[in-house]
Amino acid sequence: MVLAKLTPGKITALDNHAPFIEKLKRDAKKAGCADRIQCVVGDMASMNFPKGSFDVIWSEGAAFVMGFNNALKTWRQLLRPKGYLAVSELVWFKKRAPKEVKGFFAREYPDMKHYKDIYPVIESSGYKMIDYFPLPGESWWTHYYTPVEKKLVAMRHKYKGNKDAQTILDSFQLEIDMHRKYSEYYGYGFYIMRKGNHEKHDR
Repeated sequence: MVLAKLTPGKITALDNHAPFIEKLKRDAKKAGCADRIQCVVGDMASMNFPKGSFDVIWSEGAAFVMGFNNALKTWRQLLRPKGYLAVSELVWFKKRAPKEVKGFFAREYPDMKHYKDIYPVIESSGYKMIDYFPLPGESWWTHYYTPVEKKLVAMRHKYKGNKDAQTILDSFQLEIDMHRKYSEYYGYGFYIMRKGNHEKHDR
């Protein structure tokens, strides 16, 4: 919806969870831009759009699901010549971090890199690096962790006595606690890149 407000272009919105797509359809209709947003239920790892379909591919907090390197290489063929990819990735902001948070991400996301180590990955995947910036703290707290933490209280009460459910809720709380203590060491880096004209990447 934000992209629809920023551009008059046509948008293809894809998610593998149908209820989210249905909500988007309602929101787009309410905002008067349903004619510009094509809503698709599908898997981002196996999109069947024709090559060169898009001027821009935009993905936040999701590329890690299929592997950051794999996502860049897979999505590149869907971009038009000199098309752009805007994508966020969980990264270390500092080379050295406390043992506790290092251990946490060694279990949760072992492929996590320092933000500058992403640059050569981008270049070797057939893109030109355009810009980078870290997402601000409010992106975590205002729009995610604060409402989630409130929800956890209700969920703990709802599933009281259910050990499996409580274990899952504990893992959510641990993630929140890690960010509360160590946000200066890690977060999401936002990368903007442009598709290069390297023949070897198009074979």
